[in-house]
Amino acid sequence: MAIVPLRFSYSHSMERDLRRLLPNGSFIGVPASRSKVMRAIKGTGNRTTEGRLRLALVRQGVRGWKIRPDGLPGSPDFVFPKGRLAIFADGCFWHGCERCNKARIQTNAAFWRAKMALNRAKDQRVVRALQQAGWRVMRVWEHDLRDSLPKVVSRITKKLSSRAL
Repeated sequence: MAIVPLRFSYSHSMERDLRRLLPNGSFIGVPASRSKVMRAIKGTGNRTTEGRLRLALVRQGVRGWKIRPDGLPGSPDFVFPKGRLAIFADGCFWHGCERCNKARIQTNAAFWRAKMALNRAKDQRVVRALQQAGWRVMRVWEHDLRDSLPKVVSRITKKLSSRAL
């Protein structure tokens, strides 16, 4: 089955778009144990992404950031208001990291590919909206936070020290 890219605006629900891809609008043949695991995953406060970056910023003495402040498109994970820098710590699975997800998806692969494509499209719209509002945007992959955290913090501090938009 070919996956047709879906177009939707902020007013449409991503869940509604995804349900169009599923037979009868629901998952079929998904074990209850898998369903339970996926429902338990939280969208925020993830230790391997936001938590790891937060701890690194604190340890390096980087100040002036806020966590998920209201009123910005896409709800950035970290915002440095004075430096007009918004940072997203993207989970490799949910945002479709090419490096980490090559052999990972085995169940309902068409659905997950579509879900990740919708997430990436939304990510691009959010970046454009923030940039149009005068913000600089950094997206950091979960694997970078795991494998090269000092480099990520260094990139952030360099970006903050160069306030040029």
